[in-house]
Amino acid sequence: MAEHGASPRKSWGQNYLIDRNTIDQVFANFPGLLPEKTTHIAEIGIGLGAFTHKILSWDLPTSLFEIDPISCRIYREGLGNLYPNVKLYEGDFLKNYEHIQSESIFLFGNLPYYITSEIILLCLLQFPRLTGFLFMAQKEFADRITQESSSLSALINGFGEVRKYRTIRSACFYPQPKIDSTLIFFEAKQERLGRDPLTLALFSLLLRVSFWGKRKKLSTAFREAPWESFLTEEVLALVEKEFLLSQIGNFQANCLIHLEKIGWQNLRPDALMPQDFLNFFQNVQKISE
Repeated sequence: MAEHGASPRKSWGQNYLIDRNTIDQVFANFPGLLPEKTTHIAEIGIGLGAFTHKILSWDLPTSLFEIDPISCRIYREGLGNLYPNVKLYEGDFLKNYEHIQSESIFLFGNLPYYITSEIILLCLLQFPRLTGFLFMAQKEFADRITQESSSLSALINGFGEVRKYRTIRSACFYPQPKIDSTLIFFEAKQERLGRDPLTLALFSLLLRVSFWGKRKKLSTAFREAPWESFLTEEVLALVEKEFLLSQIGNFQANCLIHLEKIGWQNLRPDALMPQDFLNFFQNVQKISE
């Protein structure tokens, strides 16, 4: 980067993985670990190419995304010359993802901490043929979504299986962050929720309401939460707002009916496991049928 008069930018969360042995170990079992239905690969944030040169060697259709023009220039002057058919999208991934949205795709990325949840939500809800991802995140974040109950960990479980793939010491990065990072491996299981837009929207809504005030009982949350305020951009991208609003009343009532039926009125959301929320939602859906 010094040759290009640049340095890592904190505002973009740039910490580059530079330890060659670690990179080799991360990719030792790839591409064998790619889910069977994968036909396209994408990398979010190529940085200095730590993941990129491994991914491109598999000779699969690949798309690359990078917001930093310096990293894009370095790629074009190096790896880009060797792989002229690979498409590099320069700019914010959140504004360019439509280019790959319909692909049967597996995603890689070293994600900035401040946008990790947003990207995971986007991929789960807006990529109907997502096969999985391997994302680098802060170790504490990885611990939370793999070991604790939260609206995000429960949502991920609705779409597939997630696990910690490998923890990477902070010393393996430049500049060195204060804490270690962990690679999160996710494999989609579409048979769990399916891809019906209303189903996905209601499941997301249920989770946000359930964790509205973590110390509140589920019965209190279901009765008193401002359901309509949880219609986020990601949810409204699935279903038109007016139609979704017309469904909330019956869905809320059925949630309360089933909650009482199974005796969970006094439970708090953190007392449940992610799979419990999926089972609960699927049983509520049966009431609606």
